Amino acid sequence: AGGAATMVTVLSILAGACVVGVNFGINAVNGIIYPTPIRAKGTGWTNAMGRFGAVAGPILGGIFVGMHWSLVELFAVPAMSSLLGALAMMLLARLCYRRFASHRLDERAAVAS
Repeated sequence: AGGAATMVTVLSILAGACVVGVNFGINAVNGIIYPTPIRAKGTGWTNAMGRFGAVAGPILGGIFVGMHWSLVELFAVPAMSSLLGALAMMLLARLCYRRFASHRLDERAAVAS
């Protein structure tokens, strides 16, 4: 009631930005993670798993609505999954930076640790 519509709008915009941000992030990190000979295949598999999530998300949402979850719970689950995806992208980028000693996408060999 009252300002709830504004809060839902703001949170929906933030959730959408996180989803798009994770999608851009995974594509950027793919270029760092996979060596050139398998980069296309690795990126394809990553995007395929993302598409699987895009199909499974609405199905799970329907199941949760059928279970009579509250609005807070219905908004918290996607928010948490977006946060988890963002944290995973940051972790992968950090691991790649440590492995290759830079953010460059050249063919430099991994640094021995």
